[in-house]
Amino acid sequence: MKAIGKNADIIPLGMSSVVSATMLTNTIEYAEWKFGNRQEGLISSTQTLTAKIGMALSAGVTGAVLEIADYVPNHVTDETQMMIHGAFTLFCAVIGVLAIIPMLFNKFTDKEHERIVEELRIRKQQEANK
Repeated sequence: MKAIGKNADIIPLGMSSVVSATMLTNTIEYAEWKFGNRQEGLISSTQTLTAKIGMALSAGVTGAVLEIADYVPNHVTDETQMMIHGAFTLFCAVIGVLAIIPMLFNKFTDKEHERIVEELRIRKQQEANK
């Protein structure tokens, strides 16, 4: 049971990976429907670029937090440890809540997605019959 509790922090990461992948494929299909051509490469590379920018910002924030907390390797005080823990848990919680806000404005429902996929299927079928 300890192993489950110890690794429970990876559950949100897995959930966000599934949501991100689903949104990426929906974006590819929506763009094809909207603009008439499929742009998987452009959309996927944009997602990769934003992920790399996020990792770079994360490394910078980590360095700033360690600096502010007066982190010294092999000499971590209780106060430093508490500051680091608080910064990372509170920061992640705030970012998580902020990430929800854009999703509240997302009107792309499953029904809308099904309609677009059906329209794309019909378009492809019509092009094949020409």
